[in-house]
Parts: sequence; C-alpha cells; structure tokens
Amino acid sequence: DGYLEPFRRPPLERGHWMDGILSMKGLDGLGEANRIEGDFNDPGIAEKYRDYDERRAYSYQEHKPK
Repeated sequence: DGYLEPFRRPPLERGHWMDGILSMKGLDGLGEANRIEGDFNDPGIAEKYRDYDERRAYSYQEHKPK
C-alpha cells in the first residue's frame, strides 16, 4: 500500500535486525519526541503517562471476541 511504501526495505539477515531497527527514523531514541521517562511501575511516571493520554483524548475500546 502506498502509505507504507517509503518504509519498505530489502530483507535483513537476523544478525543485522538491531541495526535496521535503530536506523528507522523515530526509533533511534535520539529525538525529543522519543523520550522514555522511566519505569512505568513508578507511580509518578505512570501518572505522567495517564495525564498525557487524557490530554490526547484517546479512548480505548476493549476487543471482545465473538
């Protein structure tokens, strides 16, 4: 599909997967938007993420099998 076409690359051998993943824009961990605040088990960090989700006004619907 045309939307994903810019992300297509030739297959990588298993030994090169990590380099391939780290070379993907947005997954290199270097951008400000990709910041990891800490361990989600930390109540302060968990609260920060909950606040962020509320500001985005996302709603999560549980998938129920038929």
